Amino acid sequence: MNFLDRFEKWIGRKEARSAEKAKERLKLVLAHERTNTHFPFMDDLRRDIVEVIQKYLKVEDITIKTEQSRELNIDMLEVEVSVGKDVKKTANRTEDNS
Repeated sequence: MNFLDRFEKWIGRKEARSAEKAKERLKLVLAHERTNTHFPFMDDLRRDIVEVIQKYLKVEDITIKTEQSRELNIDMLEVEVSVGKDVKKTANRTEDNS
């Protein structure tokens, strides 16, 4: 420990620096937790997507992948839907105007 380190510790600056570091670490942990938030409606959303696809297509194999992220303070949800190879249109449907 050199003279400058001892002097800064004596006047309290070293403690302030470690407090600053702890504060920054806490900010990083909180930011990480916020990006890993789980949208509570995901199961309902997946079920609704499958129902809509089956309304218009006859398909047995539907895969839904979701990815949640946060960029520039905006929560983002990316949904990728894959259907199997044997896809057939359902009978012509009339639009429901109710």
